[in-house]
Amino acid sequence: MRTVAALCSALVALATPAMPLPAPAQTPAPQCTQVNAPAGTLYAAVPELPVLAVHQGLSGDVMVVISLNVASEVVNATIQHSPSAILNSAALAAARSSRFRTEVRNCRPIAADYLYVVTFAPPLAILGAPDRPEVTVTATGRAFGVPDSAAVTMVTRLEERDPLVAATHDRTAANAFARAPGIAAHEVVLRSYNLLYWSTKWPAGEEEPAIPPPLYLITRGDTISAPLGDLHAVVAAAVAREGVQSLSIEYSVHQPNPAYDKANAAAMDAAFDQAKRIAAGYGYVVAGPPRVGNTRLFGSSVAPVVKLRRGAPVTDSAIVQPPSTVEIKATVTATFPLKLQGGP
Repeated sequence: MRTVAALCSALVALATPAMPLPAPAQTPAPQCTQVNAPAGTLYAAVPELPVLAVHQGLSGDVMVVISLNVASEVVNATIQHSPSAILNSAALAAARSSRFRTEVRNCRPIAADYLYVVTFAPPLAILGAPDRPEVTVTATGRAFGVPDSAAVTMVTRLEERDPLVAATHDRTAANAFARAPGIAAHEVVLRSYNLLYWSTKWPAGEEEPAIPPPLYLITRGDTISAPLGDLHAVVAAAVAREGVQSLSIEYSVHQPNPAYDKANAAAMDAAFDQAKRIAAGYGYVVAGPPRVGNTRLFGSSVAPVVKLRRGAPVTDSAIVQPPSTVEIKATVTATFPLKLQGGP
């Protein structure tokens, strides 16, 4: 979700007492449990598929802009994009019934607007023989887990006059980094590699190269995955690497983990509720347990990219700020057997 705006205000009152008053008792300041935390969805309400949408075969994603106050309450919701106006009221109702957590920055919750996507799965699909109707639905469940691992992606840039010297320099630096303390115990995966000849004036706003153009630039992106306990050592080595330009960290929860089971159970519950609603629009009821055709599990949180400047001091502690929890998503596709309402 992206932040659109945030407003803050303060009120100051002044008074002149007639005589000195005793100092009030000091109240301990509340402890901040989370200095910084990303916005997230705590509970995603299952949207009610309108009967008219069922009959017209409507489905898709409705993008809703929600406004959260500092208490993470939804104070406004509007449609940004929708495949059909028939879905809008149900999407707004689902957004208002969901629970969210607004961004926390420096111990302060931020009132802001976020983009929330309400997904309407395709309506009833009758499969097989007429006497064996079924409905296939896709639903998503969410849970939260404590991150236990991280993937650090770093971008480096090396500058040389000669392309062969540049390639040799890059290879030497990469091998030395792979053997560095804090890195040697982990796998370094090359994600991107680019050799560029630059002969014109350097772009405004970009960090000037150590040598003026014309020159050859090698930029590469490497990813190092490590347990959360090793993250400070990995980032400290990455910050010290020659030519480092930026770092980003993806925090994740490894499987198996109970949070994935909770997300999967929530997805199955949502699929069952969705199947019941869709079937009822055709005069059917769910007749038994489903066949699960596909399950996807995902759980990670990407921190903002940290850009580094040549010679500018930076510590690994300024970069490593893992969230207290990571949102786990499970998406399931399930086929439920149906029978006519009131039938055997």
